[in-house]
Amino acid sequence: MDILYLLKLEQIDLDIISQSNKLIELYYIKEYLNNIELKGRSDIFALNLLSSAKSVGFNRGSLTFTYICSRCKGKYPIYFHRCPNCNSVFKIGVEILVGEKNEERDNSLL
Repeated sequence: MDILYLLKLEQIDLDIISQSNKLIELYYIKEYLNNIELKGRSDIFALNLLSSAKSVGFNRGSLTFTYICSRCKGKYPIYFHRCPNCNSVFKIGVEILVGEKNEERDNSLL
């Protein structure tokens, strides 16, 4: 879900999205789709929350992702293959959180 959420509009196929309620809600939250009609709600609470909020005019919410090592339970803001804490390999889980939308774009540290 984190990879799909970070895609730009020109990188997605709207025909594939129309077959999944999760993807419809995800891209409705990203403002790639307008006036959606869901056949049923997705089973992801964060998507339901943000799509309901957006439908009543609250557009400041966004999804954020935290990556968790399933062995030591360490939490990190970026994806990893080897846990920086316990050095376990491929023991990663993704936690989907609701946060505030960040409007900054194309930032550079230089």
